[in-house]
Amino acid sequence: MAILNPQPPQIDGKVFPLLGFSLAMSTTPVSGTMQLNIAVTFVPYREQNGVVEVLQEGKIALTFGDAMTRAQTDPALAQFLGGLESLAQIYVNRTV
Repeated sequence: MAILNPQPPQIDGKVFPLLGFSLAMSTTPVSGTMQLNIAVTFVPYREQNGVVEVLQEGKIALTFGDAMTRAQTDPALAQFLGGLESLAQIYVNRTV
């Protein structure tokens, strides 16, 4: 699975147009509410002639200790979470 990088880095004439990612999420009850904790890392890479080259120094790591609270003021995060929730619900409905 690859995500297109809207601002691909270019190093020594090589463009890294794709992003690999690692995503970890967990919900935790805190003071009568459910918090959502997220850690996501994006790593630029390119693929040429079947060979993948990763740009480790271009890695972007984001963490949110309470993503739902942050999403109230971050429209991009709110949209990301909404999409994940919707897709997770579709998957659960079909498999559980």
